[in-house]
Amino acid sequence: MKKSWIITVFILVLLLVGWSSVGRPQEKYPDKPIQIVVPFGPGGSSDLFFRSLTGELSKILKTPVNVVNRTGASGLVGTDFVANSKPDGYTLLGTSSAPVTVAPAIDPKAERELDPLAILAYQVVAFTTRSESGFKSLADVIAYAKKKPGELTCGTSGIQTEPFFDLEIFKSAAGVDIRHVSIASSSEGITNVLGGHIDFWFGSLSTSYSLMKAGRIRGIAITGNKRLQEFPDVPTFAEGGFPEVNVHLVITLMGPKGLPPSVTALWAESLRLVLSHPEVLASLGKLHYVVDLRTETEPLRKYFKGELERFSAIAKRLNIRK
Repeated sequence: MKKSWIITVFILVLLLVGWSSVGRPQEKYPDKPIQIVVPFGPGGSSDLFFRSLTGELSKILKTPVNVVNRTGASGLVGTDFVANSKPDGYTLLGTSSAPVTVAPAIDPKAERELDPLAILAYQVVAFTTRSESGFKSLADVIAYAKKKPGELTCGTSGIQTEPFFDLEIFKSAAGVDIRHVSIASSSEGITNVLGGHIDFWFGSLSTSYSLMKAGRIRGIAITGNKRLQEFPDVPTFAEGGFPEVNVHLVITLMGPKGLPPSVTALWAESLRLVLSHPEVLASLGKLHYVVDLRTETEPLRKYFKGELERFSAIAKRLNIRK
């Protein structure tokens, strides 16, 4: 009798647990704030891009979407933080593609497992100097660098970034020695140029644009296939005889490995909506991003794999090492 009573109670417990699981609504994503980790400093290209999106994204997703800067090691500190986070869609990586293409090309140990959500936009890179400088063209830079090897200095946000590769490709193609200076953030780099602490800054157009318009810094050359309407006097590297200097900043959104398909699908739709919003597009246009939304998972994986192979070949050819 006792045994029969125990079995009856056990069955009732199972039924109650089953009813509770069925009756309780499933967690709906998102139901709490989302953080987009930007692995570079405030005011940089990735930071400016994602801060332009967060207001509308918060409305679309009906939850706060916040940008959090986690800097260090040319973007690898923030990348590591996201890669090691729970793959639930609440911690994402908003960055240029450098931490997943350039960094592991230089140091294979830097490769991290991440799920790509989207490529959102790209931006050309500008090679700049202060206006008081006597350098007005690539020819001026090359002539001086050949006369005084190693005297000129050029800053970038680090050896594991796209502008650094542009600099190294230019130096190799032109046959010149220009000393590289790694500077943590774009705003700091521009400040160093203005103060005369470095001769040139190689970085995103968005961080140089306002000072170029104000006439405080001069654009020597830009990457890309054509001159910018706002700066008709600034040639492309291709016009200067260096078409291979054309590594852009590609803005991407990623998450920890193992994101649920429902999260991936929701972000694809949300990004499509936010990047068709007139005010967002106007804001990004002023910052000179070219919107290029791609959200299909497998093509994204192939793209990043191909870029890693491309940068690895460049690093090997130019003997670029950490």
